[in-house]
Amino acid sequence: MTRLHMLEWQNSRLQSKMESPVERASSRQSRDIAIARNVYDESFFTASKRHGSPLSSKEDSTKKSRYLNAVRRKLSPSSCSWSGFISVLTQLMPIIRWLPKYNFKEDLFPDLNGGVTVAVMHIPQGLAFAMLASLPPVTGLYTAIVPVLLYMIMGTSRHLSVGSFAVICLMVAQVVEREVGHMPATPSPAPGNSSMPSPSPTSGGSALWSPYDSAKLEVAISLSLLVGIIQVIMGVAKLGVVATYLSDPLISGFTTGSAVLVVNSQLKHILGLTVPRITGSFAAVKIFIHMMKNIPSANVGAVITGLLCLFLLIGLKEINVRFKDKLKVPIPAELLVVVVGTAISYGAAINANFGTPIIGEIPKGLPPLSVPSLSKISNIFSDAFVIAVVIFATNISLSTMFAKKRGYSVDPNQELIAYGAGNIGGSFFSCFPICNALARTAVQENLANTQLCSVVVIILVLLVLLFIAPLFFHLPKAILAAVVIANLVGLLKQFRRLRQLWGIHKPDAIVWFFSCFGVILLGVGLGLGVGVICALFIVVFSLSRSKYTILGRVKETELYRDINQWPSAFEVRSVKVVRLESPLFFGNAERFREALIDATGVDPGSQQEAPKLGNDGEKHDLLKNKSGGSYGGIPGVKPIPEDKVRTSRTAAVEVDEPQTCIRAIVIDCSSFTSIDSVGLQTLPSLLSEFKKAGVKIYLAGCSSNLIKRLASPSERSAIQAIPRHAMFPSIHDAVTSAARSRNNPVSSTIT
Repeated sequence: MTRLHMLEWQNSRLQSKMESPVERASSRQSRDIAIARNVYDESFFTASKRHGSPLSSKEDSTKKSRYLNAVRRKLSPSSCSWSGFISVLTQLMPIIRWLPKYNFKEDLFPDLNGGVTVAVMHIPQGLAFAMLASLPPVTGLYTAIVPVLLYMIMGTSRHLSVGSFAVICLMVAQVVEREVGHMPATPSPAPGNSSMPSPSPTSGGSALWSPYDSAKLEVAISLSLLVGIIQVIMGVAKLGVVATYLSDPLISGFTTGSAVLVVNSQLKHILGLTVPRITGSFAAVKIFIHMMKNIPSANVGAVITGLLCLFLLIGLKEINVRFKDKLKVPIPAELLVVVVGTAISYGAAINANFGTPIIGEIPKGLPPLSVPSLSKISNIFSDAFVIAVVIFATNISLSTMFAKKRGYSVDPNQELIAYGAGNIGGSFFSCFPICNALARTAVQENLANTQLCSVVVIILVLLVLLFIAPLFFHLPKAILAAVVIANLVGLLKQFRRLRQLWGIHKPDAIVWFFSCFGVILLGVGLGLGVGVICALFIVVFSLSRSKYTILGRVKETELYRDINQWPSAFEVRSVKVVRLESPLFFGNAERFREALIDATGVDPGSQQEAPKLGNDGEKHDLLKNKSGGSYGGIPGVKPIPEDKVRTSRTAAVEVDEPQTCIRAIVIDCSSFTSIDSVGLQTLPSLLSEFKKAGVKIYLAGCSSNLIKRLASPSERSAIQAIPRHAMFPSIHDAVTSAARSRNNPVSSTIT
């Protein structure tokens, strides 16, 4: 700092002591900010590291100690000791941690109340969702016993209610009907492999399942086993992060489309029609057209029963929502409809008098043991993987939401293991794949405090299976279809999200649209694939069309901002500061090169000034420019008024009008959060090309990983190394170095 600068600084300090705090605050913006230091590039930090500077003296020792500690933990004798076993067991079964701390005074009554209410919901939903899965209705009640018990022991969410769920049941039905359609006309008589004996007969002397139902259940339990194995493997491999690749718009569109398919599949029960088995693309459309053509043949009793129950269910659920604060316990809408509907059906004999279909005999007793068939795994593996991922994505999104609301956390990897254990255990007790249901989980979160409410659920469901189940013989299928549709009203309301997403972020709206209608038109599996591909394409396309900005120095600071957003930011003469607003990868590498040519007016390929872009739309898309003006052939740069063209007394770099003769380009690499092999080859290539054209390129704000990969590439990578003296820790260091190189007078320090 010069003697004149020192005197000015002392005078200003003396004057500031005489000013009030308000006067000092108001004048702060007009004062010169003097920050005196040397200009550094990355070679300085490399030299400091090599000579043992305190900047990085502990780096190597820290890395070594970290690795050694990790090895010691793995090889430590305590990992095989009793304490190590208890630690692993506690992690695998979180109930060991929270059950001894259970607060009977605060949690017992809410858990009892919540357990009774959730159990009441399990009964009609289990019967209805099992019918949706194309399985015997009683199997839906089986999913509320062993899987619920295992999740209570191994799950980390306090409020997730697992069991049957409409979307998963629809996916199970598609697999079951497809596989049974490929089987011989006389399938095995019981769930399990051909060597398994038939389950115990009912009191009437007939087999527990019909041969056709036995074949379908055999596929379902094999599917449950495979889904569970996949989920456990994903949990052990710490693949819980996979849920982050299924965005909320994708899941929302997928579940909405699946809800439409479920409603379409239940209309046949509401109408009392028999629909032929239709598979493949546009199957839902073909089924709907078939039903509309056969409406004159609809069963009047089924239509009246189904519509009345549907309106009643929707009305009672709306009352529960509106008077949630006033009702201590929600109205058990589904149970009321099922009980009253069964009584009316029995009293009026609607099956005999009107031909309205009923569910028929429901066997009572504990869930029969079943042995999954390993011979079917090869046929259903792809379906099992999709179902496993959908179950996880659906469950973790809901459990995470309620965990944040209640102030605790869930472990995605442990959740995967818990879901997998529930599906594996359930497969040996005649269960199909389980998932949470939004309605049950919302009620459990509202009433219960812990997963101990699951004990009440299991006890009540067992009582129903042992004593009450046969009483549902006369329950009309139209009522169960109404229960299914009424539980999907919330998912169907998600169609509103399309408009919301279009206003917030149009690419998300596109993902939602393709996910939803892909499922509706192509089916659940292909529809999910369409949604994932669309989401990935949107990400790649957005990054490949990324914008770049021209940065200027904010007056009297070391800060650089977009010249179109900050009127006080000015470009340094003969130096362009460019920032790409995305990572650098194969999709935008060539576009970034074109951006440098467009910003500087220098085309290293032709060794002359680059012509203006002919496509105004392309120019506007490439460069953020609200004013739309240009100066000197440089798009987006306005002429600087003469009263603003001056040099600050203490500024180290002259601020002047931008000129078309660009001698240096500073690339702000702070946005390069990731870079692939194409990007690593592009940067050295740009340095070489522009150097031949008389323009030097400087890199600023590089991360340590990027510096390592650019300055010391491996011999096999075939990437040209960039010298560290061309890389700088900040934009101002790079601009100052670039300004010096043009032989203009500059001070020896950054100020």
